[in-house]
Amino acid sequence: MAQHSRETTDPGRSPATLPEPAGTAVPAAHRLLSLDIVLALLALAGGLRVLYLAAPAPALPAEAANVAHAYAFGHFTSFADAGGAGASPFGWWQLSAYTMLSDAFGRSASALAAVRETMLVAGVLGAVLLWVLARRLGLTRWASAAAVLLLAASPLALGLQRLVVVEHLAAVWVLGALVLITRPGARIRHDALAAACLLAAVLTSPLALLFLPAAGWLLARR
Repeated sequence: MAQHSRETTDPGRSPATLPEPAGTAVPAAHRLLSLDIVLALLALAGGLRVLYLAAPAPALPAEAANVAHAYAFGHFTSFADAGGAGASPFGWWQLSAYTMLSDAFGRSASALAAVRETMLVAGVLGAVLLWVLARRLGLTRWASAAAVLLLAASPLALGLQRLVVVEHLAAVWVLGALVLITRPGARIRHDALAAACLLAAVLTSPLALLFLPAAGWLLARR
């Protein structure tokens, strides 16, 4: 016992360094793999949308009206068309804000191409939010990647998401709200931000009201 006491209290010996647990490297490796997958999916989503943006395509009537309203908002001018049933001043303001901040009208070949850049940004943001939401809902890494890949590389999705319609912006707001609701350890401020995102989505497009039951279900099961 005396020998044991001397070994533990000998001031001349430095205490042994405890080895790191072997499992600590595994979560780090998983996070790096997830980051690599997300970056690859973002590169794919952005690259394909740039190619689709560069391809010439005529503007649909709804696109032309949205582009005209976005231009009018950005240049503080009026536009005679009231927009009809699909009027979305908040959506037009978002389109206008992007074109002003990025000077899209000044560097693009056409007004349509300038505003379609907003759809590119919305598509990439939507891919990121969809990945986060899928992971928080318990999907595996590869299942989440498949969901994002379907959104990022599907020809139908690429063709539709190029169109300048405010519903694409509303979808990003909805995904942001669902990501906040499913956040682990979410607090009141996160719920308030989620409610603000849902409000922005509804103001952008009333069709976002269809996602309110899903948001309520996720909030109830949390």
